[in-house]
Amino acid sequence: MYQRPDTPQTIGGVLDSGLRLFKASFSRTVGLAAFFALPLALPELLNPATGGGGFGPDAAATTPDLLPAGYFVAMIVGTFISFYGFLAVLARMHAVEVGQPLGFGAALHCALRRFPAMMVFTLLYVVLILLGLAALAGMVWITVIAFQGNLLPILLSPLVLGILILAFALFVYWYFAPPLIVTQGMGPFRAMKRSLHLVRGNWWRSAIVITLATLIWSALGAIAELLNAANMFSEAGRWMSGLAFIFDVLSQGFGALFMSAASLALLHDLTLRRGGADLAERIDTLQ
Repeated sequence: MYQRPDTPQTIGGVLDSGLRLFKASFSRTVGLAAFFALPLALPELLNPATGGGGFGPDAAATTPDLLPAGYFVAMIVGTFISFYGFLAVLARMHAVEVGQPLGFGAALHCALRRFPAMMVFTLLYVVLILLGLAALAGMVWITVIAFQGNLLPILLSPLVLGILILAFALFVYWYFAPPLIVTQGMGPFRAMKRSLHLVRGNWWRSAIVITLATLIWSALGAIAELLNAANMFSEAGRWMSGLAFIFDVLSQGFGALFMSAASLALLHDLTLRRGGADLAERIDTLQ
């Protein structure tokens, strides 16, 4: 049985709490993880280069210039289904975290209720990304016009780096909006505000934990990508594609579980820290 820490943890302690939550909730969430992972991996079976057409050294010759329409349809539908499954994973894992039972069907129902709010948050996030890209494109255009390309490499390097740093900073600040929407029933705007409040003053801690957890997730994904690449230049045939597909499903499924566990553990740690900070501020005010 999982026991949540009642005091703030070190970075290693947060990762350890995430791993313990991952283990404690595995039997209850592995089915939902498959619900999340399979729709993301299935479109690759329609990709002529990896699953739906030529294999081995002749794959390039048999691959059409354009992917089949079914690939893009499966990818879009699979993304929505997996997004729904991810919300169900968060809901049931949170139930394990707080020691409250939540059945498989109840987790799916919770995900369905929170799906609209998550879509609004996702759209807002995408719009902000597009606005950032538009700003970057505008800066590049102004730089080209002003300097006629003479100082372009020198000026663009710090400019692009600055945009990337800003994008990652916002990503960390709003990282906890999805779990807050699912576990606390918040709306998208309130969840974004609460996430910003929790991360403020703890940005580096949050960024390090998120980065380490993502690197762990990426290990299986890298194996799947290597197998996909090897399949295009070997005569192994469909068994290599099948092996890559299996690793793809495993990386998506296990990765979603571990990232969910690490996110919930970090969210709880930040809540404890922010609660202490709020209490200290109230005491200072009374004095």
